[in-house]
Amino acid sequence: MHSLTTLLTRYAARLLHRCLPLACLAGAPALALDPNLRLANYHHTTWTAKEGAPARIGTMAQTRDGWLWLGTQSGLYRFDGITFSKFVAVDGSRLLATSISNLYAQENGDLLIGYIMGGLSVLRNDTVVHLRELGEMRASYQADIDVDGSLWVGATGGLHRYRAGAWTTFGAAQGFAGPNATNVTLDHYGRLWTNDGEHLYLFDRALQRFTRYDLPGGASAIVPSPDGRVWRGVGGEWQALPLPPKTAPVPMPAWRAPSASAGGLFDRNGNHWALRCPVGLCHTTASRLRGIDRFQAEAVATDRLDQPWQLSNLAPTSILEDQEGNIWVGTQAGLERFRHNKLITVPLPANESWFDVFTDQDGRALLHSRSRGHLFPAGAATFGKQAARVEMASGWDGGLLRADHLGVTHVLDGASTFIPYPREADGTPVGKMPTLVQGQRDELWLTFRGKGLFHFHKGKWTSAAAYGVPRGLMGLSKAPDGAVWIGFRDGSIIRFDEGKTSRFNVGDPAGFGPIIHIDASDGIVLAGEEWLAVLDQGRVRKLRSADPEALAGISGQIVGADGERWFNGRRGAVQAKAQAWKRALANPDALLEVRVFDNLDGYPGTAVALPNMSTAASSRDGRLWFVGSEGVAYLDPARIHRNTVAPAVVIAPLDVAGARRRPDGGLTLPPNTTGLRLDYTALSYAMPERLRFRYRLDGVDRDWQDAGSRRMAFYTRLDPGAYRFRVMAFNEDGVPSEREASIAFDIAPTLVQTWWFRLACGLALLLLAAAVFRWRTRMLARRYAQRYRERLAERERIARALHDSLLQNVQGLVLRLNTALLRMTKGSAAHGDIEAILDQADAVMTEAREELADLRAQPGPAAQDLGPALAAFGQALQEQCGPRFALQIVGTPRRLADVAHHELYTLGREALFNAFRHAEADRIEVELGHGGESFTLTVRDDGRGIDPAILCAGGRGGHWGLPGMRERACALGGTLEVSTPAQGGTAIVVRIPARIAYARPARPRLHQRLLGLLGRPATS
Repeated sequence: MHSLTTLLTRYAARLLHRCLPLACLAGAPALALDPNLRLANYHHTTWTAKEGAPARIGTMAQTRDGWLWLGTQSGLYRFDGITFSKFVAVDGSRLLATSISNLYAQENGDLLIGYIMGGLSVLRNDTVVHLRELGEMRASYQADIDVDGSLWVGATGGLHRYRAGAWTTFGAAQGFAGPNATNVTLDHYGRLWTNDGEHLYLFDRALQRFTRYDLPGGASAIVPSPDGRVWRGVGGEWQALPLPPKTAPVPMPAWRAPSASAGGLFDRNGNHWALRCPVGLCHTTASRLRGIDRFQAEAVATDRLDQPWQLSNLAPTSILEDQEGNIWVGTQAGLERFRHNKLITVPLPANESWFDVFTDQDGRALLHSRSRGHLFPAGAATFGKQAARVEMASGWDGGLLRADHLGVTHVLDGASTFIPYPREADGTPVGKMPTLVQGQRDELWLTFRGKGLFHFHKGKWTSAAAYGVPRGLMGLSKAPDGAVWIGFRDGSIIRFDEGKTSRFNVGDPAGFGPIIHIDASDGIVLAGEEWLAVLDQGRVRKLRSADPEALAGISGQIVGADGERWFNGRRGAVQAKAQAWKRALANPDALLEVRVFDNLDGYPGTAVALPNMSTAASSRDGRLWFVGSEGVAYLDPARIHRNTVAPAVVIAPLDVAGARRRPDGGLTLPPNTTGLRLDYTALSYAMPERLRFRYRLDGVDRDWQDAGSRRMAFYTRLDPGAYRFRVMAFNEDGVPSEREASIAFDIAPTLVQTWWFRLACGLALLLLAAAVFRWRTRMLARRYAQRYRERLAERERIARALHDSLLQNVQGLVLRLNTALLRMTKGSAAHGDIEAILDQADAVMTEAREELADLRAQPGPAAQDLGPALAAFGQALQEQCGPRFALQIVGTPRRLADVAHHELYTLGREALFNAFRHAEADRIEVELGHGGESFTLTVRDDGRGIDPAILCAGGRGGHWGLPGMRERACALGGTLEVSTPAQGGTAIVVRIPARIAYARPARPRLHQRLLGLLGRPATS
């Protein structure tokens, strides 16, 4: 309760501040409308149950956020201009009853709600809070807030005030003698009025009581007018109340009406609207009420809607002017809206439909009806009529052309010139009434049905056929250079100048079709039934726009002084700015940017696209005149009514797990939400059909999405994460919303979409990959070991075969040769040859034994360590070749991997073999270094060393010892270095990384590790 008091007090303070004269004047509308505007020129829309409107609308209000609220006997509704929706609180709070009697929109955005059954509630942020229960207050009629923030409520049974957290009922003791308070109003002078149905009361703040005002009859409504006066309405009569003493009139503040009126109102332009006068709706223009302090609405009304087909119901209950200046009327059957049109229709004679519009030499717009010959100034209330049927046109020189059954009369500056029709050979006129009249005093162009086109120039008539101009003319226009351009039914165009003709678009190669309209006043503009084009460098070029229908059915053109163009087309009046027109002409691929003023803007029907009709003209007062199928209307470009109120964008509550959630906070949508529909709207009531939206979903859309008039967005395949949906709106005049509406929400992940699940899956994949790698490595190792053993076995088999067969046979041959040698005479040639053969055989045997030793000297992977294996090989070579051999081990010996053991043994044996055979050394030693980072094999000698050129070349040509050793070292991921120390000799150093050189210790099996943890010995 105390918070409500605070808000009311702040609201009252702001109200008094706004009602200062300067502030009120500054807030007045920037565009004044025609004070004589009749009701027929408002756009009237009706919503009934067929369009979804609720029935029995008893009250209305528009809150600060833009919503239009309707109080009915079936509940509280809100309307966005398109859809009616019954209010349901998001948080589940409920109204006291469904029958609403009174609505009041507070300055802070809250909505006060009164009920027919009694009680009072406030709607704040879509939550209903009850101020008075059903039994604490009877039916309320009206509410208002006083200058001190007090809340006044007029109700059945008395007048109530809420101040400082307490309710007070005012009765006879406080000067209010009536049983019911049917009206309570605070005017913009700070005076509080109330009414008991019989008398009017004014609150005396000094005495804190009411005094009866000396005006009998009470008041059904107390409303201000824009000129600063305050009016009371009672029984159809309206009377201006006296101003406070010594107070000059203060114009009505430019702020929204807090609630609907039950009797009538003055709109912001000074027009008066009255309900039930005695039935229906009465409208009185501001100009008619000037200087009047008292009037009967029925007597002075300029327009009345009192027929059943004019309103949804002839017993309207409430009337409201919204923030944009629209007038809303609630009835028993639905809702009515009256808004300003941009085009204003003018009165026309009854039963007339075919009109030409043109201007006279004074720039006045004239209307001429073709069927009955009416000729009158556009907008006139009376209509002149010609004595006989005539054709009228505006001359090229500003005069008027009048064609009757005798000839053409040209009138300019009060002087008239009569030109008789051309004659046949027998002297009779070629026709009685031309179908086309164009020209000026000294030059005319006429067409006669069945006779073709005739040209009057220099006092004589000439058939256009003599110039080579065919029949089938559809339109004719004169260019500034004096040439006449003619459009034809077959799509061709002729330029006529001083008797010479030039033809264009002969045969219509592009298939444009008949030329309905041609205008050469500023460039050559052509129009057909479905297209608009220009003649560009002798070729017809079609113009395009985003809306193809906008350029269809053009029958007239107006070119402004600044180059702006207006067309009369099938959709209505079409505006093309000068720069847009230039861009479209300069770039054949560019779209012509246009704006269409159609039926929603007051255009009467559709353009009449017939040849030889003048359907568009501009008058000297700046008005543009357009002839439509349902009437004639004008538009003043300098005074076009523009809606400057920015539309407020609203995002509808989301359905989250079966519950509706407001879009004003963070939302978390349930897991597996892959599709989402987001509804939104904008609160602009003049032309909600013309609202345009754009939206984007941060996290999905890269740029704004143009939604047109669609009020919903769909998204699919949404991943879990954080999103923000944003939407903006533009009203019919392109005014954007002041701020975008947005909603932030998260989509919760499913189990398989959580980060920890994905991390666990990643770790599992890594472990699986490691296990597969380990399994593969072990399998390859076993396969390699198996092949290694097979290779060793094969080597041993070959060695045995060589020893048991080849060597034995060779040895037998040697023995036989020795036997033969013993039988020979020493010193003979044969003896010498045999000795040489035996020496060679000994060399072969020695080499064969060395190869056999190479084959059989390979130890198995687990047979012995590398040190003892190389030591045995070195000792064998020492016995055969002589140099001393030594082995040195550095570091703690570690078991080598099988592959490393084999390759290092082969590499070391090769190095030892080379050293023993070629180094000519006295000492050869091998050093095995078991380091933590690498394993080192060093073979060094003190021999003659290696030629530096061989070291630089990486080996001796044709020999593969060093390259082979280097390749083995590289295969193990290591390096091989060969150097010649300063003290002489050669050193070969091989370094293999520890991770490759050493065998990994066998890991205990799983059951062995478990038994180890339990302190029990593991058994294999």
